[in-house]
Amino acid sequence: MAQSASHYLTHYDIAVHRVMAVRGKNEILGQTPNVCRFCSRTVPAVTFCKEAHAVPELAGNGTLISLYECDECNARFAKFEDDLGKMTLLERSAGQVLGKRGVPSVTTGQKSRIDMGTSGFLIQEHEGDPIAAIDQDKKTLTVTIAPQAYRPLGAYKALVKIALTLMAEGDLAKVPEAVQWLRENDLATSQVTDCTGYSCVRGWTPGPLPIAQTTVMLLRRKPSFQAGPAYVMLLAFGNMSFQIVIPAPQEDAIIVGKPITIWPIPVFAFLEADRARGPTRFWLRSLASPAPEKGAPSIVFNFESIVEVPPGASAA
Repeated sequence: MAQSASHYLTHYDIAVHRVMAVRGKNEILGQTPNVCRFCSRTVPAVTFCKEAHAVPELAGNGTLISLYECDECNARFAKFEDDLGKMTLLERSAGQVLGKRGVPSVTTGQKSRIDMGTSGFLIQEHEGDPIAAIDQDKKTLTVTIAPQAYRPLGAYKALVKIALTLMAEGDLAKVPEAVQWLRENDLATSQVTDCTGYSCVRGWTPGPLPIAQTTVMLLRRKPSFQAGPAYVMLLAFGNMSFQIVIPAPQEDAIIVGKPITIWPIPVFAFLEADRARGPTRFWLRSLASPAPEKGAPSIVFNFESIVEVPPGASAA
């Protein structure tokens, strides 16, 4: 991680660094009269009645609100955010990430389900419909659900939309192709390359909500650096982090056709040290497919001990 940190400190500037809370006083981006930064329209051509979140509520943002987004664009982006939500459903539930309606529940698709109660997870398992399996020897609890279908490229567009919402106007003017792509209802029209094949560096830090506050960081390439993408964005919340390159064909013409190294952005600065239960694991995931695929079907929890609770008693 030291080499990754050195790479970004040497070759990139921080263009955006935003930290958001689940609950609290709203922070407003933009001003009235509203002009949509994605379609460039204003009233009366479009309306601005819906409350638009700069970062999806599913990622733990309940306070950063955008006036940049008209209702028509908001409805279009909701489809991409739905892809991101379904891709991360099990991880958000396991990580106890508070969204618009609290921590998301997960089910087997039949009767068994897991909900977040006042004292922890509430597991309702019905005969013939298992959802949780305990391995006493390995001290693991495996939860298996009916995963939902999502479009990886739709989830990627949802991440790009976050970056473009938080960008300063000067940076936004350098990525017109990405803005145009977001205007399209589908995934293929006006599609633009990011020079990485829509790769996403995923990260997972074990522990109870080690990234307590949703964080977005956008890095801008320094003029002296010619061997990496112009803009790199990191979204981190709960146990998860997502790192992508923002499509910028004009700015990234210098790297087209050249091999580039995708360095993971270290997340240790965003962690609550007393909540992390081990090192962050990173892996590379392609989000290039426009075809629906199923999300993760299972997740494994580690435990130290099991305490039997008599019927009618509450767990301490």
